[in-house]
Amino acid sequence: MSYKQQILTILLDKYEKSQAFITGTSSRRILWYPQKNAIYSNQDPYQKQAFHRSVFSLKEVGVIDYQWEKFEEQNLIKEIWLIVNQESLKIAYQTCQRIPLDQRQQAMITLLTNKMSQVKTAWIYELYSNILEEAQKKGRKWRFEYTQTEITALCEVLKVLDGITETSISRRLLSTQVFSDSKYFEQNCQQLLLSLTKRYVFDWESFDLTENEKLQVLGIHSSPEIIYFTGPIWMIFKNQSKVDWSGFTKGAYIGADSIAEIVEIKGSISKLITIENLTNYYWYIRQQQEPGVLVFYSGGFLTRSQEAFLRKLPLANVKKQVHWGDIDLGGFRILVQIQKILPQIKPHAMDIGTFDKYENARKEISQEYLKKVEQLITQEAFKPYQAVLKRIIATKQILEQESQLW
Repeated sequence: MSYKQQILTILLDKYEKSQAFITGTSSRRILWYPQKNAIYSNQDPYQKQAFHRSVFSLKEVGVIDYQWEKFEEQNLIKEIWLIVNQESLKIAYQTCQRIPLDQRQQAMITLLTNKMSQVKTAWIYELYSNILEEAQKKGRKWRFEYTQTEITALCEVLKVLDGITETSISRRLLSTQVFSDSKYFEQNCQQLLLSLTKRYVFDWESFDLTENEKLQVLGIHSSPEIIYFTGPIWMIFKNQSKVDWSGFTKGAYIGADSIAEIVEIKGSISKLITIENLTNYYWYIRQQQEPGVLVFYSGGFLTRSQEAFLRKLPLANVKKQVHWGDIDLGGFRILVQIQKILPQIKPHAMDIGTFDKYENARKEISQEYLKKVEQLITQEAFKPYQAVLKRIIATKQILEQESQLW
């Protein structure tokens, strides 16, 4: 990068963060003090002369101006500032071979808007929608630290995930399908996907999930997913085979890849209970299981395979449908997610009475976590649970589901 480009890159970075960029007007100059920067301060005399020639050249074309240090004319430059008008900015960007921030912003908005219009999967739509909502609210203050190339690649990944309805896809297979390279996704896109979903969709911090478990929620697996359930159901598969699961009273399992092969699930179900934590799931089927009850382990946020399994269950006439989870942010978010699939499902042991009963087992929460609860309580989907959410705010505590076992 030439001295001209280095100088203008520094000044344009400052400009794009300034009021002059955001509002179009500002009385403050876009200043840089070169002596505070190694680009200038560590130079030998010959390099300093080359730097000065670049400064003179930029001043001649009206892009910058500068001032010498007092008593150091022709030796030390005190400050350089950007000339902010349409023509000088155009020259500055062209010299740096840089696209102006407002153009980059608009290109990103156009890309995401087009992608969002084609999406069927709820969380992918929410991701696009929340990014665009943030961009609209912030206007020229909006900063999206990812390049068009990075986001375009990620959009291709999301397109594949959006096309998978009842199962997940292998990470290596996904990478090969999109990039013709089995490791490209893991090396270049995985952290970006997890970072964006954390910022705009999922509260990953509320769950003790590994990266692989988070990816599983998004429909990407490194090893085949297992669905855990126990109860009086039997399944009919596309190959006409039938499996009766009612005898597996200590827990049954099916590979997620088999969900798409199920033609029909039948059963004499009197009650459905979905359980967030694996410890509680096993405790329930060993200590509390009753005839006619179907128990389903949800884990964290439901994966698309789990959603597909729940949709196939014969629950039309099952009046008792409950979810048992942590009394915290994650617990209620999972409950609301399940309610989108099973609208009749109600919370079990997630009320104020349970919260108060296990007072000595509750955990303290941070101020940041508290703010998230305060934001959640205003959302329409969480209004039925305002009482217990307000108790979390008042006590600054949460109750993990496992604590109810002892």
